Amino acid sequence: MSGVTIKVTNKTKLFNALRRVAPTMKSNLKKALAKSGEEWVSKAQALAPVGATGKLRESIGYTFGKAPDGSLSQASQVIRSGTPAITIFAGNKEAFYVRFVEFGTAGGTFGSRSDQQGRKVKRTHPGTTAQPFFFPAYRILRTRIKSRLSRAMSQSIKQAGFTQK
Repeated sequence: MSGVTIKVTNKTKLFNALRRVAPTMKSNLKKALAKSGEEWVSKAQALAPVGATGKLRESIGYTFGKAPDGSLSQASQVIRSGTPAITIFAGNKEAFYVRFVEFGTAGGTFGSRSDQQGRKVKRTHPGTTAQPFFFPAYRILRTRIKSRLSRAMSQSIKQAGFTQK
């Protein structure tokens, strides 16, 4: 233990003040998360390789809630119902290959089949190198996102009337 003791003299006043913080905190955090989500999506789209169709870049987005099926998403967690949580995702049913681009694929020899002369042949795949864009975007913006969320929380506490003496 750290040996710090806190004595609360007016619990009612403290709990009322904490109740005032909650709605402001939720609102400010949601705005900060939305701005961070837009920034992350923009950075990931800038880093994403562009193919013939551009579907991979178009599939990168964010949402307050669950990511679309088949997408690669940065983990999001809702601590309690009603707490703002954002999910950044890439990929969808059309851009299902997002994982192969982000992480690469291993090469190898697969299965046997018969060629036109009836001989057994194996297929060889050289593998693909990773072209990461999703997680590097987060690593580039991590400090900025954390600072933005901390500022939103501090602002909420000040708006609720908490001040240092």
